[in-house]
Amino acid sequence: MIKIKEFLTFFQNYMYICMTQPIKTNMERNELYNIVDEMTELMGHEQLLDALIRAMSSDELESNLRYIDRVYDLDLFIKL
Repeated sequence: MIKIKEFLTFFQNYMYICMTQPIKTNMERNELYNIVDEMTELMGHEQLLDALIRAMSSDELESNLRYIDRVYDLDLFIKL
């Protein structure tokens, strides 16, 4: 089970990644944040995180996790 603190750290990193990547829709970033807030209220953090992970391809997930690993000096991918 994911701890809330770990989720928030991951989620903040994920949102940063989203902010630095071009959006391929016409929605503004603040509109997307509002949707994320509403989804979090409806689904809860753990279920939303699980849904986000499942929505990404393996390549997208690996890229995002490698970014988080690098930014936070976790060195998890070095150990593999």
